[in-house]
Amino acid sequence: MSAPEAIGRLRHRLTLETAIDAADDNGGVARAFAPGAAFWASIKPLRLERRFEAAREEQAATHHIVFRAREHFDASARFRLGDRVFRVLAVEDVEGLARYQRALCEEIKP
Repeated sequence: MSAPEAIGRLRHRLTLETAIDAADDNGGVARAFAPGAAFWASIKPLRLERRFEAAREEQAATHHIVFRAREHFDASARFRLGDRVFRVLAVEDVEGLARYQRALCEEIKP
């Protein structure tokens, strides 16, 4: 697959935010995110949908985000591009060569 290798396609500067879980007073877990490394990626919109969640209407936008492979990366992380936040739903190795990864993400409103 030559598309991800074209350096000009990796034109969005994203920040990787890693999840930090801490116990709360009710026996549950409170999740916060800490900013980490910045990197270049391509963002391709896939789908926009309207749905009802918890008796209210929501809009969801999904994207494919392609970036150079990172060690110890999983779906607990999220990406930030300015005010835009992308929750990682799934991650795959694009070519099976551990050079590029593709993440299926949902854009969320913070």
